[in-house]
Amino acid sequence: MSFTFSWALWGFGALAVFVAKEVYWEVNRRRMPASIAWVGPRDEVFSMFRAWMRELTAGLKTVEEGYNKYNTKGKPFAILDTAGRSHVILPKELMRWLVSQKADIFSQEEVRNTRFAVKYLIPPVTIEMNEGFMLALRRDLTRNLGRTQKTVFDVLRLSLDSTIERADTSWHEIDLVAVLKPAITNAMNRIIVGQDLSGNETFLKTFEKFNDYLGLGSVVIGQYVPYFLTAPLGYLASITVRLYRRKALKYLVPEVQARMDAIQLAKRDPASGYKPPVDIIQWSIGTCKNASARDVSDAILSTALAATHTTIMTSTSTFVDILNSPPELGYFDAIHDEAVSVFQTEEDWGKQASLHKLSRTDSALRESMRLNPLFGRGTMQQVMHKNGVTLPDGNRVPQGQWLGVSLTGINQDERYYPDPHKYNPWRFSQAREEIALKHGTFGSDSTEPVDNDKPDNKVDNDKPDNKPNGSYLSTSEDRFAPFGFGKHSWYVASISPSDASFTSSPFLN
Repeated sequence: MSFTFSWALWGFGALAVFVAKEVYWEVNRRRMPASIAWVGPRDEVFSMFRAWMRELTAGLKTVEEGYNKYNTKGKPFAILDTAGRSHVILPKELMRWLVSQKADIFSQEEVRNTRFAVKYLIPPVTIEMNEGFMLALRRDLTRNLGRTQKTVFDVLRLSLDSTIERADTSWHEIDLVAVLKPAITNAMNRIIVGQDLSGNETFLKTFEKFNDYLGLGSVVIGQYVPYFLTAPLGYLASITVRLYRRKALKYLVPEVQARMDAIQLAKRDPASGYKPPVDIIQWSIGTCKNASARDVSDAILSTALAATHTTIMTSTSTFVDILNSPPELGYFDAIHDEAVSVFQTEEDWGKQASLHKLSRTDSALRESMRLNPLFGRGTMQQVMHKNGVTLPDGNRVPQGQWLGVSLTGINQDERYYPDPHKYNPWRFSQAREEIALKHGTFGSDSTEPVDNDKPDNKVDNDKPDNKPNGSYLSTSEDRFAPFGFGKHSWYVASISPSDASFTSSPFLN
């Protein structure tokens, strides 16, 4: 077989795949109700393929165009993602309906496993395990935050002090990511795997390699590889990911099993004096009923990447936004002064009440996430019912279709955020401070977060020209949902806000 013929054969095969996918795209396009408009495809030859190619470099432009043209009028629209998958983007008014449906109608897990190539890169975690792990984060982490935050701070302070010479009072340039990444990673490891493993350098290096390769594969394979090539390339990329997973499990599984054995011993002999460690491993054992040590370990591995990288990105973007603001506005000084006033003594770093006093730090984090969301499209769900699903507006979409909302569109909508393109770090704390002034508690030592369910404090999120409410970062609402919304809110939401706030505070203090 000649060289020329071989290339011709490969070229013919590539052309056949291209034509087949264009036909497939067109068939899917025609399956969509005619009343759901497409944004991106034009009246041209190979319109879907060319729309997909434009989407690779369009960034948020296309989804913002669809939001302004259709969602603001209460209508959905269809769009391709960077992997060539079709999405139906619903208006904000349907977000609550979307997340309230039963699992046999919509599935968030199917989207997660495909969107981030999880089902190809690592063994899947069962729904029961995932729900148990989420419960450990939402319930136990919240309950034990006061018991963990002093330890978290100590780890953060040690990491920051080793990177930044506090004795050096001169100004010099630093790599913000290089400073924050090791500090946050060390703190997250302490919360997730506990004291022993977070001090094991061999395990930590393996754990870091696993997270790096899993993160790279999730972005490249899940987000940018054409979806019809995701499976073969995903399995190929999983070779390295699974190698480091096995190495990490050699340390993690024995640790989890030892905890399980100690719990059983304490049940048989209450006088054994067993003191359960305060970390996510321990809480997961309690919430993931009848799970093996391997199951719990796999659940932890599949979550650590998202928790750590989310916090790193949130903290970094917040610092960049603050430091890029004109000095005369005093944003940096205001947050610094807040940290100094809250953490006056060493004991203050260990008080859970201190977090609730970081009103402006919390607001600055939220504002940076509003302007720089982790994803342009959120609360994504896949239609699971074989007969498809009928939207509240009467449109019917087929099985397998992805539905979601435009987070960037909502975040930039002047109906919900006055002057939405302006960076205002106090955008979220202003409402809280106004409520505090109303009740005469502003400037006091009150540490309770605002109860948004009280009539006097409640904000109607669908009412135009209203102000962002006074809820704290770990909560979700249908107007500010960087971690998802409702029962499907992202499980790392419970970790990221606390860690991001702590990362800011010692750095500023």
